[in-house]
Amino acid sequence: MEILEKRCDKFRFFNRLTNKNFLFAQWREYRPPQSSAVTLLMQSSFRKSLAAWSVLITAILSIVGVLVYRSIIGLLEDTAWVTHTHVVIETLSETLSQMKDVEAGQRGYIITGESKYLAPYRAALPALKQNLAKLKSLTADNEIQQERLIPLGKIIQSRIAIAQTTIDMRDKRGFAAAQKIVLTDIGRQEMNAIRARIARMEDEEKNLLSKRSKQAQNAAQLALNVCAGGLLIVVFIILGMLNLVRRESARRMEVEAGLETANSQLQNTLAVMERLTREMTLTSTFAEMLQSCHTTEEAYNVIGSTLPQVFPHSTAVLGLINASQNLVEIVLQIPENQDAKTPLFSPNECWALRRGHAHLVPDAAAGVLCPHLVKHQAQRGATLCLPLMAHGETLGVLTIFSGPTQPFSEADQRAAFAIAEHVSLALANLKLQETLRTQSIRDPLSGLFNRRYLEASVEREIARAQRHKTPLGVLMIDIDFFKKFNDDFGHEAGDELLKAFGNFLQKQSRGEDIACRYGGEEFTIILPEASLEAAQSRAEQLRAGAAQLQVEYRRQRLPEITISTGVAAFPIHGETKEELMRAADAALYRAKREGRDRVVVAEV
Repeated sequence: MEILEKRCDKFRFFNRLTNKNFLFAQWREYRPPQSSAVTLLMQSSFRKSLAAWSVLITAILSIVGVLVYRSIIGLLEDTAWVTHTHVVIETLSETLSQMKDVEAGQRGYIITGESKYLAPYRAALPALKQNLAKLKSLTADNEIQQERLIPLGKIIQSRIAIAQTTIDMRDKRGFAAAQKIVLTDIGRQEMNAIRARIARMEDEEKNLLSKRSKQAQNAAQLALNVCAGGLLIVVFIILGMLNLVRRESARRMEVEAGLETANSQLQNTLAVMERLTREMTLTSTFAEMLQSCHTTEEAYNVIGSTLPQVFPHSTAVLGLINASQNLVEIVLQIPENQDAKTPLFSPNECWALRRGHAHLVPDAAAGVLCPHLVKHQAQRGATLCLPLMAHGETLGVLTIFSGPTQPFSEADQRAAFAIAEHVSLALANLKLQETLRTQSIRDPLSGLFNRRYLEASVEREIARAQRHKTPLGVLMIDIDFFKKFNDDFGHEAGDELLKAFGNFLQKQSRGEDIACRYGGEEFTIILPEASLEAAQSRAEQLRAGAAQLQVEYRRQRLPEITISTGVAAFPIHGETKEELMRAADAALYRAKREGRDRVVVAEV
């Protein structure tokens, strides 16, 4: 979608430049003085020459327009193929993720025997079927991918069958019987085969994506070259027309002043074209940089550096609506040292946010100012408030103040609308990316990191500890008698307890610590650069603090809790993720067997 948006921007740019009415607008506005000398000037031969030049310009512009139109059609077709390839790659990634869910659901159920771990497994089965059908449809034009898809579907069905067999064996004969099937290593081998086949298909699609992207770029470059070449020819023809007028003025001195005026008019036209080209170049670069930003701070820097180039005599303020939708907070001032700043105001205090479209006040003394600007607008000229809207959601408002003697022209307004549109889309995309990033690594109930993030983090921290030769502590924590707690007070009260305990762990963790919800009522804390003694001391502090934790549910104070903790440290108890986590888990179960409410260090 980002590539399509950029191509559409360039299409609007080309369409604007190939409009012959724009080229002749300034010429038609010129009216030479009506005198006898001018009448003599406009003789038959001169009129015919001027008409011939006009016809030539029209013909060249028509040819350029046709060439640009054909280039744009080709560009849109190439862009559609690029989007199609992105969809195939995304579907392949979803298929692999769903197979991981199948594997995770199977493993969790075999280990614990609790049916809640089968939820991702059951959810992934129909999704896998849909994705395979979708891939078959999407790759119908690619025989190679179709041939690869058939064995991929078979091996996926085989892996699902093995998972179902293991689950059935766990139900009928227990953990030991299911473990024998797992230990045959067939499931892992088939999963590796699935990963390899999906990787080959993704490589094929990425190669296609590279080729199609290059084709789209070539099409865009061709359109731009055609447009630039046509404009260059038109400029030469206009200069030829000027030469004709000058030769006529040498023979008729009476119209010299009129011809000078015409020359000035044409120079103004070229200046306007140059300014439009510069603005469109800035806007295009601005949009590309915004789409490349990974954080809102980067986006603010791009906005702050670009707006002064487009509006050199203006100031601007960017305000975003907060999560509660009741206040607008100023997040950016351009320039930074301006004093016209209201840190917070209500969305109802801005006419643009009320009406859902731009609100222009040409004169602060006579126009209807937004209430949030009244106290700061005494010394300023025109004001333009632009609502930032994307995907049906209002994100905030961009306010631009012109100088006292610099009113907003139509070109300024068009540039402002384009910038506001790009800012809206960029901020909406960044907000969506942040939401997806948080959802992928955070447990929604406790607010801690989830198990997937934990597994990746442990490997990274172990590698860092090996590189710097520093210790690494691991705490495996379990809330004692949590099942009985749920039975006595209900699952909603249990959820409230888990939420409060997660908040407690966040407050008790250092900035570099990694606190995760391992599953159910089990939690894990990774302590970088913490020795075994330090990790044990931290576990004792957490145990004492948990005993003081007070949780209320429906105006009722819940009973105090205790926790059992297993402690392990790298490299004493293991040098790999599996060894370290297994040692901490074993220590936790020892703590539970020995009576709970205690800290137990793993055996070497």
